[in-house]
Amino acid sequence: MLADSFNKMIANLRNIIGQISQVADQVAATSQQLSASSQESAVASEEVATTIADVARAGDAGKGFAVVADEVRKLAEQSSESSKQIAMLISDIQGQVKHAVNAMDQNNNEVEVGVQIVNRASDSFVEILNEIDIVAKKVEKVTVVCLFFFKKFIVENCFIIRNTIYDFGRTW
Repeated sequence: MLADSFNKMIANLRNIIGQISQVADQVAATSQQLSASSQESAVASEEVATTIADVARAGDAGKGFAVVADEVRKLAEQSSESSKQIAMLISDIQGQVKHAVNAMDQNNNEVEVGVQIVNRASDSFVEILNEIDIVAKKVEKVTVVCLFFFKKFIVENCFIIRNTIYDFGRTW
């Protein structure tokens, strides 16, 4: 009933979290590729800096190239930093997904224990109701017997009173 519904919900959540983990793994792989690209960009940035220095020595003719090369260097540095941030975010997401899965497993175990406790309590209530039914039937039998004896007692005492009154009336 409720436990089955909860277990289905947990299974669906596990499936979704599994899919999220797969996507996070794919993003992590992409992040590793970006990190490699970032390292290549850093090397390229160093090469650009060297080229800028060479161009600067070339004088006015190389100034336009120097500006473009400087922008390329800045973009390479930004790309490198962005790749590092993406890798950190992916790592955080993977940690949070693992934490969520662990929390769900723990909650599922606690719910299963709760369901077992509720089932035992339900069984106990059924036993109590059965015992109450047995006691009620016994009380009913005792009541019937008591009524029988009470009626017999009243009838016998009525005869005694009647006979006493009759005897008393004859003696007067």
